[in-house]
Amino acid sequence: MVAVLTAQSGQKPTFSYVSLSFERAYVLKTKDKAARIFAGVFLASASLLSAAANVAAGASDELTKLYNDDQDDRVFHPGRTIDWEAVGIRDEQRELRG
Repeated sequence: MVAVLTAQSGQKPTFSYVSLSFERAYVLKTKDKAARIFAGVFLASASLLSAAANVAAGASDELTKLYNDDQDDRVFHPGRTIDWEAVGIRDEQRELRG
């Protein structure tokens, strides 16, 4: 026996009991678990994405500039080598500012 909640437009919801075979009940139970797991994963990922967007939106202009300058130092240009000593010095200066 399985309790089923039914509701029709404009009427009170009602409970009724339906007899299901063991196999059918197992399938419904498995689908319900899968749906709950999917919903949990979806909500958790949406929450993390929302938090990341809020951090990015609230980041200060100074931090954005520090990040962009740091990444610009590491861009590879064909025919040019990266002066890691100079990059290290600029990194230390940025750390003091940040």
